[in-house]
Amino acid sequence: PTNRIVAVICIDHGIFCPVAIIACLYARITYVPVSPHQPPDRIKSIVNSISGSFILCCNDNGSLPRVMDSYIPCIEVSQVIGDWAKQLTIKKEERNNKQDDV
Repeated sequence: PTNRIVAVICIDHGIFCPVAIIACLYARITYVPVSPHQPPDRIKSIVNSISGSFILCCNDNGSLPRVMDSYIPCIEVSQVIGDWAKQLTIKKEERNNKQDDV
């Protein structure tokens, strides 16, 4: 089908790679892993051939987000997870403060 969503996972092996894969599986999104060590033109070629919807990358990929943003949206997984962790911390602190008030 032409309305499918395809995520390109362009992340080095590490904690963020399995997190990105699990997120895609949970969201029922097709994913294609691509090595971040490929030249940006090669990544563009892969994204074009699979009709990728967006790229999940990590900020240590250097210039990849700047190069690819004009071509396809890049989502930095480390930033998303960091924001999510901050929100959890804030909520936990709010709960602790409410318990201290009682």
